[in-house]
Amino acid sequence: MMPGSFRKMLILALSIATCSAFIQEISLYTGTDCTGGAITFQTKEAQLTNWEFFLPSINSVKVHGWWVLYSGANFNTYLNSYSYRPTFVCINSTHPKTSRSLRHLGPSQTDTLSLSVYESGSWVGRELIITAPAATNFGFVATYGVASDYSSWTLYTNADFTGASVCVAGNGGLVSRTFTFRSATSGCNKDYKLRGTKTITDVSKFYYF
Repeated sequence: MMPGSFRKMLILALSIATCSAFIQEISLYTGTDCTGGAITFQTKEAQLTNWEFFLPSINSVKVHGWWVLYSGANFNTYLNSYSYRPTFVCINSTHPKTSRSLRHLGPSQTDTLSLSVYESGSWVGRELIITAPAATNFGFVATYGVASDYSSWTLYTNADFTGASVCVAGNGGLVSRTFTFRSATSGCNKDYKLRGTKTITDVSKFYYF
């Protein structure tokens, strides 16, 4: 039987771990300092057509997670981003006035162990969320990788898990890495180098998209 003090510490640690996960959310407010009328999103919105009557009046946002605004529909043409916030933060911002789509980076639930792959710079274009141990043939050449929670990933320039490689690790949140890559595997080689190479011989257990 566990001593009382140890049991209390364990319960506290489990409570903290549980509370650290959240669903990403952004609220757009008509007034500064997150006052006035508001609309709230927890989903990726490829079209903001239904809210065009409201967007020109936005003057502040409340952010939880990592959100990106685009001046074009379907996540095209980067407009602005609100980098990762593990707690709600209010920001005076008028960027939503001209936004036509928006999305959070990675999965909605922040404790999902995953790598999010983006087609173009500044998280523009198509997105693929990977939870498998490895992936290749994304359908596009990726330029950004975002690791979530405590997952870590090795990104490779070639589609067969070879070539120059780089590591990206979530560190309990969302971490983005700029790198042109065609395949990825879960986990990081502690000895990786940007110009180094690593060959994987057993790909039978890997996932191809």
